[in-house]
Amino acid sequence: MENDGIGEEYVCAVCGQTYKKGVTDSEAMAEANEYWPTLKQEELAIICDDCYQGIKPEEHPVEYGKSVLDDAFVELMRQKIIRSILYGK
Repeated sequence: MENDGIGEEYVCAVCGQTYKKGVTDSEAMAEANEYWPTLKQEELAIICDDCYQGIKPEEHPVEYGKSVLDDAFVELMRQKIIRSILYGK
């Protein structure tokens, strides 16, 4: 991938808003590994900068890591169920 994710759209796992990525996927993974080194990539959630600043991982790296992931998973499952009911997908 030429741009490594820069400019691609994503939905924040916390607030649900759509944004464009402002950092490369590689940079984001390096930062995630710094704060949550034991989490696997598939356990991580993409969140916007405002939500990230509210979490302050440098102050609470483990405390919030699992909470955000749990919330993101619940939201993902909710969306899948709604799509399944509405569109049969």
